[in-house]
Amino acid sequence: MHSYRLWSGPGYRGDGSGGDTPASREDSGKERPGNGLRNPDGLQQEEEEVTPNETALLRCMRILSQRHFKNDWEDGLEFILWHWMRDRCESPLTPMEKFDLYSRYNRARGWFVTKEEKPHYVKREVWMIIYEREFGDDD
Repeated sequence: MHSYRLWSGPGYRGDGSGGDTPASREDSGKERPGNGLRNPDGLQQEEEEVTPNETALLRCMRILSQRHFKNDWEDGLEFILWHWMRDRCESPLTPMEKFDLYSRYNRARGWFVTKEEKPHYVKREVWMIIYEREFGDDD
């Protein structure tokens, strides 16, 4: 049983308004050391310096959470946005919002997941493991 809800009903603003900014074209060029698999659940344990691309992704995810759920980090946001971005369900995101989110995900080379009720960065490979554990191999 999943602890989040996919939202496509009344109360969301799917009109694209609300402070979107063009995706940052900066690439810090910084790679994270190691493979990101630092503990059994695949989440980073220690705090690391956040790159500009990771900051841009986190800001984008928070803006979408505020717009559609009226809070900074909706429970299960990582899965909700992934499903919306990947067209796994009806999505209130505009094509430009999907493109912007996907572009930021690619530049950050990872995704933010909820750990201890806060967003934490994980590498792309780790995100795929987390997603497959939750939903199976349907991506």
